[in-house]
Amino acid sequence: MSKLHPSNSSQHLGLIGGLGTAAGIFYYEKLVERHSPLHLTLAHADLPTMLGALEAQDWDTMAAYLLSLIESLRLGGATVAAITAVTPHIVIDRVVAGSRIPLVSVLDALPKAIQTARLQRVAVFGTRATVESRIFGRVPTENFFELDPTDSEAVYRIYADVARGALTQAYRDEICGIAGRAIARGANAIILAGTDLSALFRDQEPDFAFLDAARVHIAAIVERLEAPHL
Repeated sequence: MSKLHPSNSSQHLGLIGGLGTAAGIFYYEKLVERHSPLHLTLAHADLPTMLGALEAQDWDTMAAYLLSLIESLRLGGATVAAITAVTPHIVIDRVVAGSRIPLVSVLDALPKAIQTARLQRVAVFGTRATVESRIFGRVPTENFFELDPTDSEAVYRIYADVARGALTQAYRDEICGIAGRAIARGANAIILAGTDLSALFRDQEPDFAFLDAARVHIAAIVERLEAPHL
């Protein structure tokens, strides 16, 4: 049975989902498992709008769109917000600066988790923007393991299909194969830096050493919800 937190029931979480439907569902399921009662409002982002801004590297448009969603969540009563995807955190500093409610950022939680797990050489699995930026600079260069180019392209291809809902055993097996090759070449763990990959392994734990960015983020959200409401 979930532990009740009646003293914190005034905390109202606003989540931005829609950036891969499975990702939003994954966050909801795991938050419910860890925190009850959960006062939650979900804003479903328009994926084409976000992808268009990403492809054009139009960070002003992306940040403004995310801020509009956060403001709608605030007007609906949310007291704290979070984004259920890693890639939009490319503009998190702009979003935090413009938001009228606090945000729980995965980029704040990940470095501590990497340090706590004592990970020395990590390969990052996620979107191209997330991987090529080393999770937007949160993985130090000396700790970042470069995948073989063919495997990198395979991760991007799989991620795109998984984000569209293709949570298949074939993709789980392919990701495990890529991870196995990376670890054999010297990586000591894989960071699943895309919530859709977390959803892919929702019911079947990976058979490789890994750190799940979504679960790290969810733990940080729960910690914020359980903190005294100021």
